[in-house]
Amino acid sequence: MTAQLSDSEISNLIKPYEQVIAEAVLKGWKQWLEVPNRAQFYNRTRANVVWDYTIGALEEALDPLPGIHVNRAGNTCIFMIGQQLAFRFKKGDEKGFSSNYPTPMALAFHDPEQQVLGIPEAVKTEIIYILNKLETEIFQVRMVRRDGESVAWSHPVYERPVAPVEAIPTGLPLAPSKDSQGAQPARRRRATVKKELAPVKPTESKPARPS
Repeated sequence: MTAQLSDSEISNLIKPYEQVIAEAVLKGWKQWLEVPNRAQFYNRTRANVVWDYTIGALEEALDPLPGIHVNRAGNTCIFMIGQQLAFRFKKGDEKGFSSNYPTPMALAFHDPEQQVLGIPEAVKTEIIYILNKLETEIFQVRMVRRDGESVAWSHPVYERPVAPVEAIPTGLPLAPSKDSQGAQPARRRRATVKKELAPVKPTESKPARPS
């Protein structure tokens, strides 16, 4: 039987570590951006490299902290907060779903009733990073709790600051006010310019040619 934690209790457990987690994820992404010739790699390669860099940054930042335990087994790494909350790191989408092949490990991790890698009765969650539309930077970092094929709970850990949008002057004239809508604008008189016609020259008669 798994531990029962309310959404607010999960939020309170992760809150002291949010900044550390966000900085580690951003550090892993920054290291990826420094990889030479990264544009030639497939997205799968990018995800693997970002995962390796970020897991290293998370271990370095979280392992020394009290109450944190890092469980490395095979090709996965699970972080424990006390004995109540467990999370792993994955790439995700805007709906909160992580990118996974449906392996037995992934299916078990998303099933609240199953234990994974001998983890005690803890709530299993995921820290996911979400890229922007162009996939050039991290847009969000979230903690999500899955219940099978649905996202049961989602909590923001990091959101990229958005610069305020400034209005761009268009140079178009302002719309008339209500007071001026009833008044008819004064009609301008057209300036008339008289043109003098040049005098018509008389037609000159040419002498008849001798026959």
